[in-house]
Amino acid sequence: MTNYIPAIITASVALIVGVGAQFLNSWLTGRREKKKYLREVYENFISEFFVDILAHLNVNTQPRPDHDVKKDVNISTVIDEMFKKVHYGDKNLQSLSLERKTSKYLDDYKGDTEEILQIKICYFFLLYSQRIFKKIKFKLDLSVKFQLEHSIKEYAYWYICSEVKTYEEAKDKLKYLTSLSMSKKQILEQYSKRNFRKLIARDDLCEWKRFLTEVDEKMQQDSF
Repeated sequence: MTNYIPAIITASVALIVGVGAQFLNSWLTGRREKKKYLREVYENFISEFFVDILAHLNVNTQPRPDHDVKKDVNISTVIDEMFKKVHYGDKNLQSLSLERKTSKYLDDYKGDTEEILQIKICYFFLLYSQRIFKKIKFKLDLSVKFQLEHSIKEYAYWYICSEVKTYEEAKDKLKYLTSLSMSKKQILEQYSKRNFRKLIARDDLCEWKRFLTEVDEKMQQDSF
């Protein structure tokens, strides 16, 4: 029996090495496939709509006359095209795609439900874009990186304010915020993306009103 022990050990080691090599190869293959898919998401989904989503916010919230705007973004058309490829999106975007389809068959008592939903879609699209950029290690220009970070917060604010007030009132509020002095423009920077995610996830009207009141108070501080 003693004579068989080295052979058993050798066979066991060979088996472990073989299984380990197979597992490692499978893991590396999976990792390559995941990277390839994330790159595909960027090329076929994120890059196609990213600029339009940023431009829509800029055009609609800048405190300037309409004749200064050379070209608006038809955000409804952009989102229509986006949702043709929603299989590239995350669970939030896929859920919003279904919500948008369903809302077309419901009575719009508020009158601006579609516009408000579009803001929410833009918000979650930018959040998803930021995650994809990080995963594929895509290096954004510093100015674009800052614009993306700030736009996520502005879309979040616009959405929350629209739900509490109206779409147009919220847009005017954001225009006013943008027109303030440089220090006042940074009010939304005092809140993290996590703060905004929690606020939106709670879907609590009272909490939203409290938040908006807080922002209004910050706007009024040291105004003169």
